[in-house]
Amino acid sequence: MTRPLWNALVWLAWSSGHPDAACALWERSGLWRLRPRRTAGQRLGLLGLWLLSAVAILAACGLVLVTVGPRLLPFQTYAVLSGSMRPTLPVGSIVVLAPAAADDLVVGDVITFARPDRPGEFVTHRIVRVENDGTGPLLVTKGDANPVEDAWRVPQRGSGWRSVGSIPFLGYVLAVVQSPIGKVLLLLAPALALAFWTLVELWHPAPPRRLRTAPA
Repeated sequence: MTRPLWNALVWLAWSSGHPDAACALWERSGLWRLRPRRTAGQRLGLLGLWLLSAVAILAACGLVLVTVGPRLLPFQTYAVLSGSMRPTLPVGSIVVLAPAAADDLVVGDVITFARPDRPGEFVTHRIVRVENDGTGPLLVTKGDANPVEDAWRVPQRGSGWRSVGSIPFLGYVLAVVQSPIGKVLLLLAPALALAFWTLVELWHPAPPRRLRTAPA
């Protein structure tokens, strides 16, 4: 019988008001005689595994937020791939965008828009001023790290996406996970961690530590 099952039987006997039966079960189990003692290396390995697991869980939650979240909630996320918006948006960060009506956009807002001269390519820059060429207002944008304004003009109509925050470094993780190799590693990571810890247990078995029995 396994230790968890013995413990459950002892707890049931004790909680049901039969302490003598609980003590008898505890004595019969024989598990009180030995308790495993981990070596310093095993304790460090276990601590490292816990830390690695915590980091992996946090990264997974962040990835779920930035990949699945936009499909369910009214926001979008993009990885920052260039340094044109440093230091506001460092390379490798994730910019979080919320929908905004074009009329609500003002000078100083950081927006993400389709680049007029390259369809399908998105740019995240700051609005520095507004022009009017007679057909309507045009947004003039510029990267914070760029010395000059952008050559294009963005028509201020309809709706767009305005930056409401950023998450540093997560863009690197997102880029790796979205790569073919990253997807495979993400699937194999839990199995590899479990296999590693199993090998540690096999190569360095914990020596037993004998406990003193409680007086009758």
